[in-house]
Amino acid sequence: QVFLNNQYSEYKNGLLNGLLKKYNSAMVIEQYTYVDGLKEGPYFARHFAKNILIKGNFLKDKPLEGDFFDSNESIINYINGERKQGKRNGKFEYFIAYEVSAAVNFVNGLKSGNARFYVVSGKRNLDSTFYNAIYKEDNPFEGTFFKTVKDEYDRNKLVKNEYKNGKSNNRIIS
Repeated sequence: QVFLNNQYSEYKNGLLNGLLKKYNSAMVIEQYTYVDGLKEGPYFARHFAKNILIKGNFLKDKPLEGDFFDSNESIINYINGERKQGKRNGKFEYFIAYEVSAAVNFVNGLKSGNARFYVVSGKRNLDSTFYNAIYKEDNPFEGTFFKTVKDEYDRNKLVKNEYKNGKSNNRIIS
């Protein structure tokens, strides 16, 4: 086990074997599993500037399933070891604000169907809870949604929206 330059690594016989975790302060921003020096199994990465959490699985050091960053920090989706071009399909998880994350379903690149927002209680006086919602044709339709907007000083403000039949009642909560 080695902790150096904000990175925790496990080794066996001189090869990475076990977890490799990269940190930003105390938070893990990337985590990989290694077997005999090769990426094998689950991984995740956080991109704070884009408020994204991506997850995937490796097989013999190659992407197998899930989302992965390329060298330009674009997200590439893999299914059965093959890079998929075109529009996003399936569940995608990302951060909206530091204490709010979302899991949203996509169909042909559009938000569609069930979504879930998770709030960790903190300075914004929100309860730790899940909020369920439904998207219809890429638009909020039913339930509780969260997003950030810029105020007049270019600061992010968290907005909680309650939707009923596609109609909203915006409420800034920070």
